[in-house]
Amino acid sequence: MSLHNMKQELDALWSKRVRQRDKKCALCSKGKKLAAHHWVHAKSRSNLYRWDLHNGITLCFTCHIHYVHGTASWAAISRLSDYMIRNEYITVEYLSEMVKDRPPVKITSSFFEAVRKELEGDF
Repeated sequence: MSLHNMKQELDALWSKRVRQRDKKCALCSKGKKLAAHHWVHAKSRSNLYRWDLHNGITLCFTCHIHYVHGTASWAAISRLSDYMIRNEYITVEYLSEMVKDRPPVKITSSFFEAVRKELEGDF
């Protein structure tokens, strides 16, 4: 399997697991047209957190585009982080750790298999 295909498979599995965990939009509570959003942008940081379930939150399409990508406000970001902490999806310390600069993690077949196994596990 190519590196590109490995990344696509893990991206799809990560998104599915985040949406299964949350079941609804963290901002408006809608349960349709859901998308998984990365706290730490998947391509700008280390692959170490790209498929980490703590690095994801579920938003409906409208909230994802409007509040996060369109008019990203500190109020919306604060609501999202409060939601994640309140539901014990992440701690303040872990979130702080994720935003630190990291050297890239090389994606090997063993790394891919370990991440896939973790994502396929139970919550």
